[in-house]
Amino acid sequence: MQCTVAFQVWIAYKESSWTSAIVWILLFQCFGSMALCVYLLWQLNRLSPEQPISLILFSQSDRDLMSSDPLLIEHSNA
Repeated sequence: MQCTVAFQVWIAYKESSWTSAIVWILLFQCFGSMALCVYLLWQLNRLSPEQPISLILFSQSDRDLMSSDPLLIEHSNA
C-alpha cells in the first residue's frame, strides 16, 4: 500500500497536467506493475541519449533546470 502511494505521488509530480496524471494513476490502480512498467519505459524513451538515466526521477521543468546547472554537468576532464 505504501509503495503504491509513493508511485502515485511520483507520477503526479512527473506529469505536466493533472489529466494525464489522473489517467496514469488510474491505469496503475487497474493494471498494477504492468502499467508502471509501461510508464517507466515511456519515460526512458523521452530521455535523449546524452542525458543520464537518473533524470527519469525528475519532472520536465526540473530536468531543464538541472541540465543548465554547471555543478551537475559531466566534465570530460574529471
